[in-house]
Amino acid sequence: ELFGDTVEIEFCDNAGGIKPNDLSVLFEPFFTSKPIGEGTGIGLSISKKLVESMQGTITAVNAGDGALFTISLPLYAGESS
Repeated sequence: ELFGDTVEIEFCDNAGGIKPNDLSVLFEPFFTSKPIGEGTGIGLSISKKLVESMQGTITAVNAGDGALFTISLPLYAGESS
C-alpha cells in the first residue's frame, strides 16, 4: 500500500500471535521462541537490519488470531542526472 512517499507491506498469520513478553525482544539477535536446537534466532534480526539499511522500519504486533508484521520503506525516486 502506498502512503505518500512510503510503501507498506503487511503480512500476518493465524497461529495464535506472539507472547506479549516476546514482542520487546523479537528482533534481538539470537532470540528464539523455539525449543533448543530448533532455531538460531537470527532471522528476524537480519530482516530488521536489512530493512533499516534501506531507511525503513519493521514492526510486529498481535492482531486477531495471530501476528501482524509491517514493513515500511521509502519509495525510490531514482537517480537524477
